Amino acid sequence: MTVSRVVNNSRLVSASTRERVERAMESVGYIPNSIARSLVQKRTGVLALLVSDITHTWFTQLGHEVEGAAAAAGYLLVFGNTDENELTEREYAEKLSSLHVDGVLLAPASRESRETIELLQRRGIPVVLIDREVEGVELDIARGESYTPAIELTDHLIAHGHTRLGIVAGPDHVWTAQERVRGFKAALRRRGLPVPRRFVRHAQLTRSGGAEEARKLLASEDPPSAILAGNSYLAAGIVDVARERGLRIPEDLALVTFDDSEGPSEWAFYSCYEQPARAIGAAALRFLLDRLAGDRSGARRAVLRGDVRLRSSCGCLGAAPPQDHRQ
Repeated sequence: MTVSRVVNNSRLVSASTRERVERAMESVGYIPNSIARSLVQKRTGVLALLVSDITHTWFTQLGHEVEGAAAAAGYLLVFGNTDENELTEREYAEKLSSLHVDGVLLAPASRESRETIELLQRRGIPVVLIDREVEGVELDIARGESYTPAIELTDHLIAHGHTRLGIVAGPDHVWTAQERVRGFKAALRRRGLPVPRRFVRHAQLTRSGGAEEARKLLASEDPPSAILAGNSYLAAGIVDVARERGLRIPEDLALVTFDDSEGPSEWAFYSCYEQPARAIGAAALRFLLDRLAGDRSGARRAVLRGDVRLRSSCGCLGAAPPQDHRQ
C-alpha cells in the first residue's frame, strides 16, 4: 500500500518514507505499469494534438507550447498530422479512442470534421478545437482572428494605391480560408472596388499550391497589382512565380500574408498578420485540463488578437527582398 501511495503521489506518505521507497524502486529497476494504473484510475495520462500540417511553423510553435504545458500538468502529449484530410483525421480519432487518450486538441481538417468530433464524443473523450470553427459544433475553442485581419491587410494594400487586388487563400472547405476571403471581399466592397471572381483563388496550403494559383492570377488579362496570401507558404509560392515572370516585389507586385514565420530567412520581408500560436495553444490546453478536472460549464471560446507586422513586401520600409534560396 505504501509503494502504491508513492507511485500515485499520495499526500499520505511522509517525505522520508517516499525517499526510501523511491531508492528501493530504483535499486530493483521497478517501473510502474501505466496500463494497469489506467485501468484502475480510468485515466491514461495521455493527451493528443491533431493538426492539419505539422510542417508549418505556426503549428510547430503551437505544438511546442502545448507539449511543455501538458508535461508540466503531468500529461504525455502525442501528435497526429492529418494533412488537411478528413479521412486521415477520422482514422486518427479511431486509433486514439482505442488507446483511451484522456482528451484531444483538434485543428479541424475541414467542415466535415464534425464526424470526427462526434466519434470522439461518443467514446467519452473531451475535445477542444484549435484555430478553426466547425459549423454546427458548440465546443471549447481557442483560435486567432481571420476576418478582421483580412480587412486590415487588404485596406493596407489599398492605402498603397492598389485598386486591382487578388487573394490566394487555402482550400474553400477550410473555415479560416472562408473567413479570410470574406474579409478580403468586404474590404474591397467598402471602398467601392470590384471583386473579380478570377482574382479569388483557393489552393492547398503549400508553396507549390501558392505558385499554381499565382500563375493563373498573373497570367490573366489585367492581372492584380497586389495579392493577399492565406499563409506564408502560399506567399512563398507567389514570390516564386513573380520571379519567374520578372516581377519585382513590391514595385510590380505588392504582397501581404497571414502568419509570420520563424522558418527560412527569405520570409523575413513579408508584411503579415502574425497569429499568436503559443497563446492559442496555451488557452486550448487550459480548456481541456478544466474539462478533465470536471468542468461542465457551457462551451467557451478564446479569440486571441495577433499583430500586423509591416515590412517591405507591401511597399513599406523594412527588410530587403530575399534572394532565391531554393536548391
